[in-house]
Amino acid sequence: MPAVYEPWGQVYVEALLCKTPILGLNRNSLPEITNQGKYGILVEETAPETIAEGLIEAFRNPEKLEQMGLEGQKYCLNKYTWTMWQEA
Repeated sequence: MPAVYEPWGQVYVEALLCKTPILGLNRNSLPEITNQGKYGILVEETAPETIAEGLIEAFRNPEKLEQMGLEGQKYCLNKYTWTMWQEA
């Protein structure tokens, strides 16, 4: 979801909770949610070629994608909890 402006990115967290690595722009909340690209692909611009390059690179290594999804789910389950929101 390479949204031009997505300050929080709930859909990113939802995808990771389903073990799905994510791709989006390297801005706003995505660097934090992906742990600086550990759980997804960060691209610098919205150009279709840049997004396509990110997708192609991701699919070149399905084992890495699987690992990103597994680790991303674990990260989200540990970081984003109901307790976190109650303390805010």
